[in-house]
Amino acid sequence: MSAVIDGFTEVSCQGIVNVRGETANIPVILLKDERERTMAVPIGWLEAGLMRRVLKANSGLLQPYRSLLACLDKLGVELKAVYILHSSDFDLPTRLILRPESGQDIEVDVSCSEGIACARIAAVPIYVAEQLMSAISTHITETSF
Repeated sequence: MSAVIDGFTEVSCQGIVNVRGETANIPVILLKDERERTMAVPIGWLEAGLMRRVLKANSGLLQPYRSLLACLDKLGVELKAVYILHSSDFDLPTRLILRPESGQDIEVDVSCSEGIACARIAAVPIYVAEQLMSAISTHITETSF
């Protein structure tokens, strides 16, 4: 899958912010598409710390999520893309698209945040189902924060 599949839109990771929840602030990963629509992916506090390390790739700190990519590399498998799918539960099912040196693409289900982290480290595109993006995205401007 080298090109985007119909029904998906490419997004970029904008970073992690804390948003006000009902009882406390919640960390979220912000994803934005070309149409300036933004989608928030909620994550836990521990995961937010790990993701912040991933987003600071040159920090010199231990980089989480690199083990999986190193193993894939040793096996001759390349991460090609990450797809965030639509589900009626809005639980953000996410799939890594892996390409072995010989053979067909392999799809592996992972958590959404893990997929985003792997895509960021491997510098591969992230695609979100248009049905999901349309349902839960918003337009955020700089004055919104």
